[in-house]
Formats: sequence, structure tokens, C-alpha cells
Amino acid sequence: MDDLLKMLAAIYQIGNENREILRGQVDPRDDEAVYFLGLMERATVFAGDLVNIVTHTRTGSFTSVYILGRCIMDDFITMEYVLRSDDRKETVLEINSDAMRQNLQKVEDLVSLNEKVFEGKFPYYPTTEFMADVRVKFFSRDDSGKYLLEGSSAATLKFKKNSNMSEMAVAAGRKTDDSIGRAYFFWRLWSDYVHFAPLTFGMEMENQKDMATVYKNLQELFLHLYQIIRKALVFFIKGIGYKPVESGLWRLF
Repeated sequence: MDDLLKMLAAIYQIGNENREILRGQVDPRDDEAVYFLGLMERATVFAGDLVNIVTHTRTGSFTSVYILGRCIMDDFITMEYVLRSDDRKETVLEINSDAMRQNLQKVEDLVSLNEKVFEGKFPYYPTTEFMADVRVKFFSRDDSGKYLLEGSSAATLKFKKNSNMSEMAVAAGRKTDDSIGRAYFFWRLWSDYVHFAPLTFGMEMENQKDMATVYKNLQELFLHLYQIIRKALVFFIKGIGYKPVESGLWRLF
């Protein structure tokens, strides 16, 4: 475990040192660069949080680690899908568009609940009139065309859609090694820990009796986290000639 924590601390430091410099070099209008910087930022945050969770756990349970692990594998598979797509910029736009669509749908679900249950009078939920105004404002944005399909209107807002996780794993897996398949295995496994059920929680407790396998899985998780940061750095090295911070920590990998 001491070796795993050293690895995790090194991942955090590598990500943190470089993200602070890249923040000042990335054009906020460059969707592709913003995507990879965001991945690095998020991976660095995950590394820092995992250090604290693993170091200070009082129960001996790795539930929180597995839940974060699911997010990390999600990012890794999606990143590989973007890197291997025929049009990376368009794929990033599709990812962002799909996120916008889902967030809009969440708010509209609140509108529906407000209308059906509270007759549109619940003060903390949006109304139909409010959402109509939101739609008009989004459609009027200068950049809305990047995210919408042709034929969209303020009333319809037909967003571009992204592939689901299994589709991305299949597509990316055709062009890379078996790391995608391995990441997808863990993504499926750790998805069970996001929503509680006695079955999956019991499985977790049973699996932790085999600590040698737990440590191997953690090592694999941390290496995937490192790969996210490394490949994001490669993107900036090739794209803008970025020179990563020189650090003896690289020797750990």
C-alpha cells in the first residue's frame, strides 16, 4: 500500500504542476484543447482525493475508491474514443452537446414535476415559461450551431448525440490494445457501487478478503489515471509544443 500511495502522490504532483501552467496557454475557444485540459484537471483532482481516501479510511472499505474508479474508467474510455475518432474536434463537440442535452432534460423533468404535483407553483422548481425563455436564450447564442442539428429551433433544440459507453468501448477497442476491454470491465464492475444494493455491497465486502487482488486492481486503476494525464500532455506537446515540467517522478512509471 505504501508503494501505491507513492504512485498516487506522484500522479497528483505531475498533473498539478502541468495543469497550472497549461491554464494560461489554452485558448478557451478551442473546444478540443479545453477538453484535454479538463481531463487533466479532473484526473489531478481524483488523484488528490484518492490519496486522502486511501490514507485516512477508518472502515477499511474501498467503496469511495471504486466509485471514483468508475469515473476514471469512464474518462479513460471516452478519451481513447476521442483520440481514435476520425474527427476529434467534432467528437468533443458531440460529447459536450450530449451533456447539454442531458442537463436540459434534468431541468425539464423538474418542470414536469412542478406542473403535475405542485400545479406550477413550487417556488424552487422552474416553470414552463422559464424553460421557454432558457431555450430561446440558448438558441440565440453565437455558438449554438456547434451543438445543434440542422433544423433545430428554440422550441426543439435537437442536440448532437454522443455514443454510449459500451459503443465507445467497442469503437475505441477496434483501434487499440486490450486496455480498453480491461477498463470497460472495471467500469461495469464499479458501476454497481454507485447505486446501493445489498447484493453488490456484499460482493464488495467479500472481494476485500482477497487483499492481494484488491491491491492489483488499485494499481491498475492508478495506472489508468496516470494514462489520462500522460495522454493529455502528449496532446499539448504535439499540438502547441508544450514542454512538460521536468520531474524525477516520471521514473516511477
